[in-house]
Amino acid sequence: MSFTAVSFFLGCSNDTNNQVNGTSSLEKATKNETVSDAGLVKTTNNYFIQESSRPKMMVVGRSFETTPESVKTLITGMNRALIDDINDQKAIIQGAIAIVYQKPPVANEKQLIWVGIPLNQPLKGWNTLEIPAQNYYKVQTNSPLGETLPFWADVVKDLLEKPKKSSKIWYLEMPSSAVNAEMTAEITNCNLFISK
Repeated sequence: MSFTAVSFFLGCSNDTNNQVNGTSSLEKATKNETVSDAGLVKTTNNYFIQESSRPKMMVVGRSFETTPESVKTLITGMNRALIDDINDQKAIIQGAIAIVYQKPPVANEKQLIWVGIPLNQPLKGWNTLEIPAQNYYKVQTNSPLGETLPFWADVVKDLLEKPKKSSKIWYLEMPSSAVNAEMTAEITNCNLFISK
């Protein structure tokens, strides 16, 4: 497995719009304090929400009828085979691994969960999910991929009154990578996306 493929599989580009004079908005926020960055909806000490948009994605992977607690196991189980097929079929990775829920995840509740990687082309032996370009509420959490379940209920409650313009509501989970102040270590957290 190539180092490049693993890096793309687990990581995602940083959001530079959240930097203010070299300090992130999250670092400046305290509990129940609202930061005045453009598009910001709400901040707390655990996560903050801002308006965002994502381009169209072709996510190649598989769907599973299972509980949200299984996400990390699903990723581990299909990681090697998917990366090998991406390399063998010369596909280009176009984003970080994506977890797509059919509805907001609830503890111990089975639902259809899609696990895959955005690619430039379909892969033989794998399924493809098309996610349209649209606007989202982007929720930045301090939780790793597959461990965001405690955030979902609070986030959905926060956005309950927000009008939804799209006919289908998308619930996405994707990792976000950053480096610490000494630029010596990578810290991987997760972003949740709920379509507007």
